Amino acid sequence: MKLLSKYHGEINYEEEDIMKFPFGLPGFEKLRKFIIFSITESPEFSILHSIEDEEVGLVITNPFIFKPDYEIDLPDYIKVNLKIESPEQVFVYTTVTLNSCIDNISSNLKAPIIINNDFKLGEQYIMEGTKYQIRYPLFKEKKNASYWKEKGESILIGDDIEITIVKLDDGQVKLAISAPKEILVLRKELYKEVEEENMNALAKNIDILKNIKK
Repeated sequence: MKLLSKYHGEINYEEEDIMKFPFGLPGFEKLRKFIIFSITESPEFSILHSIEDEEVGLVITNPFIFKPDYEIDLPDYIKVNLKIESPEQVFVYTTVTLNSCIDNISSNLKAPIIINNDFKLGEQYIMEGTKYQIRYPLFKEKKNASYWKEKGESILIGDDIEITIVKLDDGQVKLAISAPKEILVLRKELYKEVEEENMNALAKNIDILKNIKK
């Protein structure tokens, strides 16, 4: 099978190479089928390319190459969605935003792409409340609301989600959200950040990687 990529030419692949993303990716929700191929000149990096859109290919990397102490605690809903039963099934990637200045090349550690290689299933896991950056510089080591009235008020969304105000001080509101484990709850701002980083990771010019000294 062949993919005619707008930016990477003709790519050969087999049916078993196709990774299915049931929920797409932030910014590319309608694209569900991807393949991964390496960048010959820079083996630390690969391309996650849609086979449904010739223009959509994201630069990705194995985050453990650049940050060996990187840690991910996968929630139950991710394990269920991807049919994960053991760590050996899992491949982890993060998107990479390229820049002509090496110091500004970054990777999104806040939203890793999780793949069950046995079942060829993938999903981007957006980690709320994590210490990891959405724009982690990969080469840094080479260089030195008025709706709420009172505390305790809550609203229900459907039958399963409850939002309660736990702190109200000088216009600042702190909320507690109770929802079933299988329902993903994210701040809209964080989702938009991940969406933007996915757009930035589009691999339109990977020649920059050829100039990176190993």
